[in-house]
Amino acid sequence: MKKILILLFFCISSIYAQGYQSIEWKDLEGKVEAYDDPFEKLSEDILYNLSIVYEVQNMDASQVDKDLQEEMAEAKQFLNKEKIDIKYYFEQAERIAKIREKESKQTNSTLDNKKIELNGFSLALGLKEGKIQEFLFVPYIGACIHSPAPPLNQILYVKSSKPVKVEDRYEPLTIKGTLQIKQNKNKLFLTDGEDIVQSGYVFLADEIKPYVYEN
Repeated sequence: MKKILILLFFCISSIYAQGYQSIEWKDLEGKVEAYDDPFEKLSEDILYNLSIVYEVQNMDASQVDKDLQEEMAEAKQFLNKEKIDIKYYFEQAERIAKIREKESKQTNSTLDNKKIELNGFSLALGLKEGKIQEFLFVPYIGACIHSPAPPLNQILYVKSSKPVKVEDRYEPLTIKGTLQIKQNKNKLFLTDGEDIVQSGYVFLADEIKPYVYEN
């Protein structure tokens, strides 16, 4: 009986070791200290008028015409009426931008070298005979192509031991493999040129398959 229990224990341990932890993209984000965001307490009208002043003030003087000057003057008048300290909020905007930049680079150390499963979209770094072997993996379609690149901790550089057949170089996929915290830079070729994209993780894929949409 004791021998059976020991064998059963090793069988269960083996099955668990071969399993993959299913995660979501938010799980890849690292933790940062909580910070105060004064903009959360402002109304949409105040935020809108602050954005007008900020954008016009940061434009090249040659681009600021009479209409823009009048629009900024009206925005300032509104903000003064609401007793909004414009200089203070601009300083806060710079502070929060630095925090969010740091936040975007924070990776989740608890997932380093863990076997995981994740759904997302591929950005092929090369396509040969309809097959990919190395690609970037992102949370939404069009990332890095039709919109700015996601944060560093939301981009994976995926390497497969063998080429994988895909229907589209931007295909939705499910990947299984080992996640490593390692920054990487890759050249992504676009229809209108090329771009260097930095990723916060390297993913050694054991299995790559088309994503199956749930009904």
